[in-house]
Amino acid sequence: EMRESFGQSTGVRITDSKRDTCGRIRENRAGHLLVSFKLPKILVSDQIASGELVQALELLRLSGRVHELNGRGSTVARLQDCQSESVALYRLGEIRESLAQLERYTGQIVRAGPRPELGIGMLMDRAGSLNRLARPAEALLLATGLGERALRDGQTRIASLAFFEFARARHLLGAPRAEVEPLLVRIREITGEPLWQANPGLQVLIESVRVDWDIADGRLAEAAQRIAALLAHRSMKNADHVR
Repeated sequence: EMRESFGQSTGVRITDSKRDTCGRIRENRAGHLLVSFKLPKILVSDQIASGELVQALELLRLSGRVHELNGRGSTVARLQDCQSESVALYRLGEIRESLAQLERYTGQIVRAGPRPELGIGMLMDRAGSLNRLARPAEALLLATGLGERALRDGQTRIASLAFFEFARARHLLGAPRAEVEPLLVRIREITGEPLWQANPGLQVLIESVRVDWDIADGRLAEAAQRIAALLAHRSMKNADHVR
């Protein structure tokens, strides 16, 4: 299996293993690799986290081809790759393509089980893409009740993002700040302070909504201060497009 080349020794650095694994996968990209392999999840996660989105997308698509060639196109592992592919596309700024990918596979993921968090996560991702495409009415339909479902399943991170997409849809549809601000406050409460501090991306998303309010209310100095704080945030050092 391909995972044999990844991290067998505790002394192997991730970067070295990544180079070896990528090389071995590309040798078989013509479709001759018919044996089953599990794409090293830590490899793709590492690439996405470090901003190597094009490389991550290449591996995910190749993994999908191998699953299809092996007749495993509807397995949970394959559907996980589909979801990760849509995330990489989203972060590259290819929002429409990401949404199309989500719409192709959401039904399969919801039915796949026994991983309901996959379905909830994909619905949340669809709502995010719809909000980015200025289609908040459609996003609101998907996001309504999604955060509560994620909380019942113990998926705190997904719940926080689902509540944000619900709040963002309400904001884009013109709901007053008095109705949306409590939703943003609740997200921080749900997340918990340790996870909140470890999730700079969520902080940036929430503050961006408050910047909109400041500008709309004519509080340009306050908006400028928020923007300066966002630009100084450590997450801005990441090349991730969504920031």
